[in-house]
This record gives sequence, C-alpha cells and structure tokens, in this order.
Amino acid sequence: MIIGKLQSNNYELNGFDDWYLPSRDELYLMNKNLNAKGLGGFKGRSYWSSSNYTSSSRSDEFAWIQYFGGGNYGVSRFGELSVRSIRSF
Repeated sequence: MIIGKLQSNNYELNGFDDWYLPSRDELYLMNKNLNAKGLGGFKGRSYWSSSNYTSSSRSDEFAWIQYFGGGNYGVSRFGELSVRSIRSF
C-alpha cells in the first residue's frame, strides 16, 4: 500500500504529476462508469484504494480494494495488488 502511494505521488505522465491513489468511492465509480462499459483497459483484478477498511478492529492494517470483476472489500495492506492512479477532475 505504501508503495502504491509513493508511486502515485512520484508518477509523471504527459507532463502531469498530480496523480494520486483513489478512494474506494472513486474506484467504485471507475468500475461502474468505465470498466462496465469496456473502457479504461482494466483487468479483472483487485485494485488498491487509499481508504481504510474501518470494519476491522485494526483499520490501520487494512484497506478497501475494488475488484474489477464485481464487488469491493478490505484486505491487509501488506499484499500485492494492482494500482490505478487518477488525477483530479
């Protein structure tokens, strides 16, 4: 998770360097509005969000992820998942 945040903060593409790791709500909207319509080049995998998974008693160790095959849930921050950085719009 920390690496995903660092990659987003240091990422530059087409002259833009204001990328960030999206919240769970932003990822949900990306899944609903882009992926469901075949846009965005998403793979059927899980993507990190910047949101804590607050249903856990140890929310500092868990984060929400969005599965781009359907659904979202919380997992340990210490796993390897995909990252999809976004810019403000």
